Amino acid sequence: MVVPGPNLSAKALYDYKLVLDAIDNKSEKAYAELLERYRDSIFYMLLKMVGSKDDADDLTIEAFGKAFKKLDQYTPNYAFSTWLFKIASNNCIDFIRKRKKNTFSMNRTIENNEGGDLELDIPSDELDPEEVFMKLQKIEMMHNVVNQLKPRYKDLVELRYFKEFSYEEIAVELKIPIGTVKAQLFRAREFLFQIMENTKKNIWQLVEIILKYFPNLSTEQVDKFRKLQGLYDYWNNQINVISRKDIDELYERHVLHSLAIGQLIKFKPGSDILDIGTGGGFPGIPLAILFPEVNFYLVDSIGKKIKVVKEISDALGLKNIHAEHARAEKINKKFDFIVSRAVTNLSSFKNWIKGKTKKEQNHELSNGVLYLKGGDLQQEIKDARLNCKLHPLSNFYSEDFFETKFIVHWKNKSN
Repeated sequence: MVVPGPNLSAKALYDYKLVLDAIDNKSEKAYAELLERYRDSIFYMLLKMVGSKDDADDLTIEAFGKAFKKLDQYTPNYAFSTWLFKIASNNCIDFIRKRKKNTFSMNRTIENNEGGDLELDIPSDELDPEEVFMKLQKIEMMHNVVNQLKPRYKDLVELRYFKEFSYEEIAVELKIPIGTVKAQLFRAREFLFQIMENTKKNIWQLVEIILKYFPNLSTEQVDKFRKLQGLYDYWNNQINVISRKDIDELYERHVLHSLAIGQLIKFKPGSDILDIGTGGGFPGIPLAILFPEVNFYLVDSIGKKIKVVKEISDALGLKNIHAEHARAEKINKKFDFIVSRAVTNLSSFKNWIKGKTKKEQNHELSNGVLYLKGGDLQQEIKDARLNCKLHPLSNFYSEDFFETKFIVHWKNKSN
């Protein structure tokens, strides 16, 4: 415990006691009391600085959020209130600087040094299509984060930031005092920050399993793989395309599993690959990220799953994917390889893909099927009368999950 400065008033010493209680005991009561003691004075200081009640309300919450996040950095050489007001004023100054814009009169005639008119390229205030799309994706991701909050906090955040209710309107809507609205919004924002920080940290940790086996990925490819978790979290809440128990194991059990095909073969640029029964986009989407110059055709007989494939492909900017709601038997185009992940038994799958591979050979591996499947496959292979080769995924990966998993490769008849 740091010894308080000799000039601290009784009020400042009491504040310090609350600070210690908040830090050491995680006391919600101590946090709430500190907020209550200084909320109004901080608000009125900020109101004088920005001149907007709503901005002052938001900046007040931000100031307490920043102060409480680094509460352990406060030292009692001076009053807590001095430290808090400094954080609030600095945060407000940053806000004002960001908001401030240089303007000029559009009615004013401006000449260049040679006496001619100066042509001005005035940027549009409207977002271009790419920026609009990115904004929509961020909104979707934010909704996904907000959905992780407790109901009372979720309702507050949605009303304030998605529906843009004022504090007074929220108080009326939820039938709670306006002071409670402000205090609980503060807590909600703290929880949101923690969720987003943890999500960011965890996703990078999860992506490391991909980099472990594919260390030469470009920055753009890594970024696309990083975005998969958020996108599948979002769409899996709308349409169940991945088992609920597997969504947390997305990178190992779905992404890395799909990429095993990329360990066995390096598809050449311009190749055509058919993914049958792609479901939510596996193995096609991870392979399309890994091989950006290869054409992937993803088909599934369930329309809502193809909707997910299209949405995720668009969100990632994957131009090398064509997704179609169709049965495998109806596909007439021919391909270099057909890939899939255990959508049916080998006998049935063999019948689905007859005559769908090209005669021309462009790879060392024979044109045909690369089928991801696990378990004891000997009887199934015998029943399907397949002349095939099993490639154990344990040859590529060290994780236990892949011990009983294989790529079944066989040469498919081209006609």
